[in-house]
Amino acid sequence: MSYDALRDVQRAAADAGRMAADGAGARSTSVRVVVETYSGPVDAPGVTLLSTVGFDISPRPKVRAGGSPDGYFGGGTASLSSGVLIAGQYAIGPVTLAYTGGGYTQEQLAPAGGATKRVYYLLDGDEFTTGGEKFRLVDADATRPHQMTLIVQRTEQ
Repeated sequence: MSYDALRDVQRAAADAGRMAADGAGARSTSVRVVVETYSGPVDAPGVTLLSTVGFDISPRPKVRAGGSPDGYFGGGTASLSSGVLIAGQYAIGPVTLAYTGGGYTQEQLAPAGGATKRVYYLLDGDEFTTGGEKFRLVDADATRPHQMTLIVQRTEQ
């Protein structure tokens, strides 16, 4: 069996496990990758939104508090209800990398931004506001051969 065929089999097996977890309800947060394209530099006066494209990562990946928040006290804010520090960074994944029949490329999961593009991740469910909350990419870890994990940080809502 060739390396590429073996890699596809292993990635398909990993994806099947993630589909089973999603199907069992273990993954209750949806993750949407969104790219907005503008007529000029983002947030410049007179610039208009030309298009918005996005997709939901499926099966739903694990979403957990993580990363390395900025700031002396973790870069978070105190929750009004419990006084617990909320870091504002989350790890999304692992997400299965592309294989014959499924998965995602690194370019799909972490699309390139630019002066006229805004890329964000919309997390919806569990502790996130109904309708979703926007996050920006802080880091992408694709050092493992079959998966990628995204570290995102909450943006101004």
